Amino acid sequence: MNQDLTVERKKDGTTLFVAPKGFINVMTAYIFGEALEDLEGIEKVIIDFKETEYITSAGLRCMMAVLQYTDENGGEVIIRNADSEITEILNMTGMVDLLVMEE
Repeated sequence: MNQDLTVERKKDGTTLFVAPKGFINVMTAYIFGEALEDLEGIEKVIIDFKETEYITSAGLRCMMAVLQYTDENGGEVIIRNADSEITEILNMTGMVDLLVMEE
């Protein structure tokens, strides 16, 4: 089983779009984290999990840093295409209440 991670990252004005592909775990979370850096002027962060196989607590920590930034700066984090496993993890951790969930 391949547990690599690549992340597509695009900025469009005040929106940051991030699409991780693969596994976000302790070995790959830094790649996900780097894609979520440089948020100056960003009001909306969209994370598309369509091609994400799994996320561990290491990846959730990266998301918490973004949530802190958007909370302090009046922005929002939108989650798209989270499968049932990722949605369950977000529910169990309570993060789902801090995010905007889209299909």
